[in-house]
Amino acid sequence: MLPFADGGDLAASLRNPGNYCNVVGFRPTPGRVPAWPAPNAWNTLGVLGPIARTVDDAAFLLSAMAGPDPRAPTVDHASRARFSRSR
Repeated sequence: MLPFADGGDLAASLRNPGNYCNVVGFRPTPGRVPAWPAPNAWNTLGVLGPIARTVDDAAFLLSAMAGPDPRAPTVDHASRARFSRSR
């Protein structure tokens, strides 16, 4: 129904729908996508990431989700990356 959506991945919640429903689920490296507010900000087991119909759409959403956030202590403070080249 949607071209892409965001979700959380602790136990393959992003990756399993890709296997079962013919969509792309991507679990980014912990710290790539800031998670705030979080009950335990130092916990890196669960991460936020994109789920989409195509790889290009997942990369496009990850480009929007990723980036520094001073409120999240485990976030990657590198500059924003562009993961999709076609948009």
